[in-house]
Amino acid sequence: MGKQGFDQRYPTMFQPGGEEWPMPEPVIAGSVPPEPLPQVSPPSVLAIAAAGNVAGNENVDDEPRSELVAVATVEQIMPWGSRVWLAGGAMALLSLAAAVFCFVAVTLIPSAREWNMNGESSIAANPWGYPIFPGAAAFLTASVGMLAAMLLLGSWQLGSRWLRAGAAMVGLVALAGGMVGFFGGTFWPEMFYGSYQTDPSNVPFQWPMLLQSIGSPLSTLGLMILSVVVIVRPDGVREGRASGKKALSVALILVAAALWAWFCPTLFPEQSLNTPITVDGNEFWAMPWTGSMTQAGGPLAMVAAGVLMWAALLLASSTSARDTASQDEDIYDEDEA
Repeated sequence: MGKQGFDQRYPTMFQPGGEEWPMPEPVIAGSVPPEPLPQVSPPSVLAIAAAGNVAGNENVDDEPRSELVAVATVEQIMPWGSRVWLAGGAMALLSLAAAVFCFVAVTLIPSAREWNMNGESSIAANPWGYPIFPGAAAFLTASVGMLAAMLLLGSWQLGSRWLRAGAAMVGLVALAGGMVGFFGGTFWPEMFYGSYQTDPSNVPFQWPMLLQSIGSPLSTLGLMILSVVVIVRPDGVREGRASGKKALSVALILVAAALWAWFCPTLFPEQSLNTPITVDGNEFWAMPWTGSMTQAGGPLAMVAAGVLMWAALLLASSTSARDTASQDEDIYDEDEA
């Protein structure tokens, strides 16, 4: 019992004189603004990793934990170090050395060019230096591709425009090497149509065979490198950002260039006639530049098809991402309503 005989066990209206006591006004819904909920940010990957490393050890102080976070941050931000450049450079040099060996084996190693007789059958065994000669173009292309890959990945990891420019330069050199291979017969007809070999024991360097074999692989690689340089740009956050619209534009340009290369003899009929040349007293018909240009149509079309497929994937993925974002916004609006 309190003042005026107030009993805490019963409501005010049932107390003596309760009808004269002030009554609290009822709370109208919406009159009192709700308290904002605390915003909880999701934990980062590094924080989860650091917490996982020290989980279960309650006696670990804050200093070791901060060191773990710092180490994890350094490993995540700076993964592209000197070890990567050394490993990639070593593999590129190894592939280049294999290409040089396949090219010079027939000329410098006597056993690579000797035709050995197989006993009583009198069948000449093929020298081992000639079958491995195509490996020169293959390993050379792989070496150039490795160099370009290091520069491209480094530019995306570090956001460096200089590395991207270096990759573009490698692509231009590869494309120029492929064009030299296609037009070797036009530029140096004496080397292509001259005496192949006069002494079986003295084999000269097979420059015509090398030029004929590097045309397609080097030009294809050069076009691929330049396409990637144009389509993907470094954004400085350890990855490259590819553009579907740029990929589509590059594909259309490559398709147009391939069609032009294929129809060069039709577009330039007067320059498509074979011209006679005389080399070492022998007359040959040299291939015109339009005929050499048609060989570049294959690499152009192949890279164009690959870039076009890439553009389709990029555009489809970007469209699906926008649709997913719009659906999420609609669901959020419905929840608010």
